[in-house]
Amino acid sequence: MKVIDFTEANSFLKQVVKKYAERKDPIVAFEKAVAKLKSLEGVLEGEGADALKEHYQDQQMPVINKYKEFRSQTMIVFGSIRGTLNEMEDENALWRESFMSDKVPSGLNAFEEAAEENLSEINATIASVDDLVSINPIQTDSLFEATETARTHSQETAEALVEFDDDSTEKIEPLEELSSEWSNAVAKIG
Repeated sequence: MKVIDFTEANSFLKQVVKKYAERKDPIVAFEKAVAKLKSLEGVLEGEGADALKEHYQDQQMPVINKYKEFRSQTMIVFGSIRGTLNEMEDENALWRESFMSDKVPSGLNAFEEAAEENLSEINATIASVDDLVSINPIQTDSLFEATETARTHSQETAEALVEFDDDSTEKIEPLEELSSEWSNAVAKIG
């Protein structure tokens, strides 16, 4: 069964996006350093210099480019998930699938049964004194409409939780592939 604590999830997603946003400066600095190294024509020459330049251009830069792609996609995906999360509910909410799909309907059923029983007794008492006091029987339509609305909302909430989990997982899976590609590129350097 799925559970989502909106405060914790929102905080985590915000931290991930912030962490990857902060990693931009070291990447830019590395790219500038490689560009500077390549621009040292006339100063840095010879086979060793060419090998060094080639190493950074052919081996280090592809790793950096893979990481930049991973970083960018991570920020987009986690930002998107956070946006969806914020649209779903107040940030202090806690959703439990088992509560929404099991306990709420059971509680509503028990409430309806108790209400029906009590209202039947009340209406029977009203009917027994009808010749003394003119009181209309108590109607249950609005009560049962409200419980049906609550039941529907509970089910929709449970379904939304499952859908959110499935959609988020689907969005994250390509990041795992990008991470693997980046790891493979790093391993090739070693």
